[in-house]
Amino acid sequence: MGSGGLVHCSVEGFRRLAKYDPTLLYVGGAADTPEANRLYEVTGFNGRFDYYYWYKTI
Repeated sequence: MGSGGLVHCSVEGFRRLAKYDPTLLYVGGAADTPEANRLYEVTGFNGRFDYYYWYKTI
């Protein structure tokens, strides 16, 4: 699927979610690239939080 199809799917998904009147949508593992950030902006995301996780493999 190309980026145009991805945007269409994202917009359609958000349109369907709107009927449930969500107060928050979370994108886990969001990419931090100019293209991805543009997608988030175009689809209406207006906030960003950067989290740093520490882990240790045993």
